[in-house]
Order: sequence, then C-alpha cells, then structure tokens
Amino acid sequence: MARPGLCTEFPAPGLRNPFRYITGHKSHGDSVFLKTNHGDHRDIMLGGIGAQNIFHSSDSNAIEVTNNVDLGFT
Repeated sequence: MARPGLCTEFPAPGLRNPFRYITGHKSHGDSVFLKTNHGDHRDIMLGGIGAQNIFHSSDSNAIEVTNNVDLGFT
C-alpha cells in the first residue's frame, strides 16, 4: 500500500472539518440543539500517521444522560 505524506494538520487534507451537535431536552421532553462545535479533543497521532477526534466526553461509563448530567463535559 502506498504511504502518502504525514498528517500535519486537523482535519487532514481532503477531509471536511467534523461538526459536533450537542442536544438536550426542554422540560416538556422536546429535544433541542444546545450548541455546535468541532469537538475539543482532536490531535495528530503517532507522529502524523493518524489523527483523532473524540466527539463525546463524560466522567463515567456508561454515559449518564439523566437530567443532562453529561452536558457539563461538552
């Protein structure tokens, strides 16, 4: 397999910048978009061989969605 040049930026050349859509819900249960961003945890990996982007952050596993607990980590 041919190996192109190393990745030096994020997103890698030729790829679109990914969007993250943070959703929650109103008091009556209707869903709502709270904010949009590109994610906080993105970086070049392994000296440019790869790149990463983590779209969801939490302090627990499984993710806690009751009462919007995890929204503080977005």
